[in-house]
Amino acid sequence: MNSRIWLCLAAAARLAYSQQTVGATFGDVVKLPGGTPSDIVLDEARQQLYLINNTTSLVYVLNYTTNQVVGTFPVGKTPLAAPCPWTATGCT
Repeated sequence: MNSRIWLCLAAAARLAYSQQTVGATFGDVVKLPGGTPSDIVLDEARQQLYLINNTTSLVYVLNYTTNQVVGTFPVGKTPLAAPCPWTATGCT
């Protein structure tokens, strides 16, 4: 009886180990002055991301097809998020 329990425990441990998952990584890292943005707005029509940065009080305009910052514009002090719905021309 004791050997059966150990065999079941060993099989369960092996199964649990084989089913572990690891976090996925995807995309490219694009370095921005001031670090990680506090919010991101997607503008699919223009193929751009608007990256709100509360460290620099700027919004970075990133062309996601070229991974290049194509512009910036200032916003209020330490912004945390963008209003929704929002685009570079203002609220829609």
